[in-house]
Amino acid sequence: MRYLVCLLVGLLVGALVATTAANILNRRDPYPKALMNVMKHELGMASAAADRLQCEEDRYAMSKLAMMAGDIEIAMPAGQKPDRVFKQYVENFRKAIYKAGDTPCPQRAEALIELKNACDDCHRDYR
Repeated sequence: MRYLVCLLVGLLVGALVATTAANILNRRDPYPKALMNVMKHELGMASAAADRLQCEEDRYAMSKLAMMAGDIEIAMPAGQKPDRVFKQYVENFRKAIYKAGDTPCPQRAEALIELKNACDDCHRDYR
């Protein structure tokens, strides 16, 4: 019986320590995650508008994506400088945004797929 009580107390203390450690590790800067969530939302809005051939809504979402693309490097965690590969991914993303923005409305859905692929390339290495 004594061993069972000691085991239960040990499990309880271990769970409390693990929960505390997880909470401490999750208290990071929320800006990078928020920026990526908003960009994901805008890309979804642009894709939906392009599928419906509503070019004005699509153009509005694309302009917001282009504006937020300038903040990607700023959103890096404090004290970290983006490396060469990360900068290349960001540059590829910006090029894909401008290419999609210059594409005529009926073909914009295909250009937005390339933009999603540029997102996935970076997320594969840096998520």
